Amino acid sequence: MTNAKVPSLSLPAKIATKLGPIFITPTEATHLHVSSRGNGGTESYLTLRGCEYYVSAHFYGYKDGTFNIGPEFTEAQDSNGKHTRPANTYERRQSLYISNHAASESARNKLAEVLTEAVTKWVSENPETIAAAHIEHLRNQAETAQEEVEKAKKVLREAEADLKSAERNLRAAEQAVRQ
Repeated sequence: MTNAKVPSLSLPAKIATKLGPIFITPTEATHLHVSSRGNGGTESYLTLRGCEYYVSAHFYGYKDGTFNIGPEFTEAQDSNGKHTRPANTYERRQSLYISNHAASESARNKLAEVLTEAVTKWVSENPETIAAAHIEHLRNQAETAQEEVEKAKKVLREAEADLKSAERNLRAAEQAVRQ
């Protein structure tokens, strides 16, 4: 059974930047996916200092209300229990994909800066789209959970039928031994 998702209320928004167009897709209240790839998989590039870059980034909502590349914190377990710690540079770096692997640190920083500026502006102008995406996300979670409940009920019914059959076979075998 496939997971029947609700049609998306949060299609990618095309935003012009000084380096080229980007597409912002909110996936829930605290996550945005930003890419230079548009609808239908058409790929466009951001151009910085004459070099073209395809980018894909994950922006997360921070406690201060801003959206930034990479998660704000992660939970860690130590001898004193769980605590939060800032995400390290490597974890944040995994949230920004740049097609040109030879991109300098300066280029990475400039691309991140341009993306962050565009996301910050878009977020401030589109709170209703983020809210709709969050509702869509929660609705899909509920539908997925309902599907899992239905699957579990089916498995339980089959297991109960197997149990009844095994009990019948056991009684028949015990009856045959007694005779």
